[in-house]
Amino acid sequence: MQDLQTIAELEARIARALDRIGEGLDRPPVAAAPAGVGLAALHEALETERGTVAQLTERLRTVKEREAAARAELEAKIAELTAVDIDIAGLPAPEA
Repeated sequence: MQDLQTIAELEARIARALDRIGEGLDRPPVAAAPAGVGLAALHEALETERGTVAQLTERLRTVKEREAAARAELEAKIAELTAVDIDIAGLPAPEA
């Protein structure tokens, strides 16, 4: 009789443990902070990273603008040189 009671207690403990595991799986994971790092330090690091991302985003935007302007300038120069080359050769101009 004692064995049956022990088995029942173990089953109940296992069921409770499985319930706790299931509840933990339903929650999003929480990243553990490195030992000795406080919440304020993590917020400060996050703000520093956000600032860095903002700077890099602005730099990328500037580079893309320069690249687009340079590309447009080169395309215009190609069109101009093509027109001069066609004119020199006496060929009819291509249709646009």
